[in-house]
Amino acid sequence: MKKRSKTTHKRAASEAKRRGEFPGDAVTIGDLRALMREFVGEREWGKYHVPRNLAASVAVEAGELLELFQWWTDVGGSGGKRHW
Repeated sequence: MKKRSKTTHKRAASEAKRRGEFPGDAVTIGDLRALMREFVGEREWGKYHVPRNLAASVAVEAGELLELFQWWTDVGGSGGKRHW
């Protein structure tokens, strides 16, 4: 697999974004990472992306997901409270 530079990834991702499409097989992880870097850069969020803040954000989101299952039981196989 040919390695591309970060600049090449960013340029390819920006061009695809401008066209409003990402051909299925042409999208690489590098393209997605370039788009994410661009997105974060436009909003100047880099200063907030430190390990402590990222870990706290993951914990908050996990807690919100876990809340959906808080009172769910599998007793009798029918499940408990389901509200979705």
